[in-house]
Amino acid sequence: MTALSLPNLRRRAGLLLALAGTLASLATLPAAPAHAAPLSTGTFSYADLPDIDQERTRGFDASGAFHAGLPGGGLNYCAPAAAMDALAFLSDHGAGGLSPGSRSWTLARNYEFMTGKLAELGALMGTDSNQGTSQKGLEAGLQAWNGRYGTSTRSFGVVAEFPGSNGDSRPPNLGIAALAEGVGNPVILSIGYFKRTTITVGGRPLSVLMRTGGHSVTMTGLDASGLGFVDPDDAPAGFAQSAYRNRTAGITQVSAILAFKDDKGKSQLYQSPQTVHGLPVYSTQGLWKLSGWDVDNAYVEGYTVVQPSFRLTAKHNTLDMVRGATVAHYRLAGAGAVHDIAISPAGDSAFYALAGKATVYRLDLASGKSTALASAGAPVRSLAVDPSGETVYAAAGRRVSAVDYSGGVRTQTDLPTAPGALAYDRAHGQLDAVSADAQRLTVLGANLAPHGSVKLAGTALRGAARLTASVDAAGSSLRVQRADSGLLVATPISTVLTRLDALRAPRRAVGVSRIAVGSHRELSAGGRLLSTGGLDQIVRESQDLLATGPQAQQTTS
Repeated sequence: MTALSLPNLRRRAGLLLALAGTLASLATLPAAPAHAAPLSTGTFSYADLPDIDQERTRGFDASGAFHAGLPGGGLNYCAPAAAMDALAFLSDHGAGGLSPGSRSWTLARNYEFMTGKLAELGALMGTDSNQGTSQKGLEAGLQAWNGRYGTSTRSFGVVAEFPGSNGDSRPPNLGIAALAEGVGNPVILSIGYFKRTTITVGGRPLSVLMRTGGHSVTMTGLDASGLGFVDPDDAPAGFAQSAYRNRTAGITQVSAILAFKDDKGKSQLYQSPQTVHGLPVYSTQGLWKLSGWDVDNAYVEGYTVVQPSFRLTAKHNTLDMVRGATVAHYRLAGAGAVHDIAISPAGDSAFYALAGKATVYRLDLASGKSTALASAGAPVRSLAVDPSGETVYAAAGRRVSAVDYSGGVRTQTDLPTAPGALAYDRAHGQLDAVSADAQRLTVLGANLAPHGSVKLAGTALRGAARLTASVDAAGSSLRVQRADSGLLVATPISTVLTRLDALRAPRRAVGVSRIAVGSHRELSAGGRLLSTGGLDQIVRESQDLLATGPQAQQTTS
């Protein structure tokens, strides 16, 4: 029996994932469908991003001054240092109350203060002086920092993009990361070190890229010269901050079966094999290989966006984005009031549809330009975006369409009843479609393949002309809110999945619980949705979307 090595069967690999005229000259990409166009004609660079050193020695300098240093000399403190670059950048650009504050970090008088801040952030991240920091620890540390120093307990959201967690074979979309930076959202890149080796799986040899370690850097740009970043480990250990130094590396897309060593030293695959015609099929994962840098086995495996908290309000034909004391006004395309709006997780774009209209638009939050992406065939009732920000789902009549970020409809499916609200479940890689009058929840795959449907108990949603829906970050609860009364109901995702697994058994209704009945200005527990009287206003706020699967456990040092 021969093992097959194929791209993941559930996702198409032929996406153009680059800025126009940029990555196309740097990498050979799979053939793209005709509708897949480059994401942007612009490039981006952070000219003033701090470049905080991670290596800090404990001891006395030549003048006799004592320096506390970091555990292990900071050799494995790349994640706290890269994250501190992002936090210091936010402090310099409108979040002055957020620690570490706005200072010149190359000055000797600020060196010890920064060392203390790195030690503090490392403790919150659970950084180990020998092993480094896991992605899960980086996210938890940023959230804890936000709670400790954030304005009104929150100054930013944390959004991680590691495509392989739900069977997505594509590499991380650095074009979207660059566009997110263009809006003012610093990006921490996760670099994995991999080596080609052969392991035994199911009694047979299998060629894989084995992860041997990792590193964190902070992105500064993306253009024809390659990927720009600052590296916290590009200066030798010492008692003073080195001069800031921007690095550039070429990038090439590669695809391979990925593996890692677990805590017991046993080889594990990033994605479990599928079985096709009795043969095991091993899914490949896309990465960006770096060239022209200090290390020749380095690959970009994902990124984390530190997204300054915002409040985006859609009212009539305008959008207002509030970041602290700054307000940006956007005039939307076409005539009519906004019916629904969804934000790209990285914060680079807003997707919207107008009342009574079938067109789905994308608003570039950096340039303010609206682009018509596709027609959903009927007036759009609800929108949802996948974790990568490359696909927006539109419910129109009984049809649900998957619309490409750059234009065109990728695929469509018709449901037995018209859905009133869509919500993307990041934890399970599925789209949830809620039909109010039918009291039915239909679960679809990311490619809109139907997984089944279940009937919701009770009549709480019946008769609702407008609904909003969201799934909490842990994927534990689907929350649906009526626009007319503000009533919020919740359905446990685990119960839905259990019922889908037992579709052949006699059907039972899935229970819903009433969360709250309040005014027409009630925010859901997830912090994402706000219904107002008659939904003449729609509000979206920043959120935390964290890495899942093996990526959340991998360390950088």
